Amino acid sequence: MLRFLLIFFLSFIFGCGASQTVEQNEPFNFIGNWEGIAAQNSPNVSLPFTLQLSNNEEGELIGEVIYLDNDCSGRLIPTETFLFFTEEIDHGRTRCVSGGTVSLEEFGEQIAWTWTDDSIEASATLSRVVDTQCGE
Repeated sequence: MLRFLLIFFLSFIFGCGASQTVEQNEPFNFIGNWEGIAAQNSPNVSLPFTLQLSNNEEGELIGEVIYLDNDCSGRLIPTETFLFFTEEIDHGRTRCVSGGTVSLEEFGEQIAWTWTDDSIEASATLSRVVDTQCGE
């Protein structure tokens, strides 16, 4: 516990993690920057992407996603079910499908990510992006 408080205090002083508010009911391990490669069916493609997860003012987990090869990005909007989101593409709507359902699940030190709609499914294992400035 003392180590956690020391890391939190130093992160706050040096600006790393200062914007990451973790609520008691939110699992800390989801907050942060993640990356992975989505394996999609119909058509069969691999899509590298990044996902940034944080809390909004209400303490809900939210996210921003960037599909690197398709030059599109959007946001994850919380649904009424914890760790389920609606993905809305804001940039590059002609290159990426908007409106799919995203689910997240803790998978050891990683996140199991799935994206589904009526005809497309994709899945990925996301790894935390290490911040070389902060070490996390």
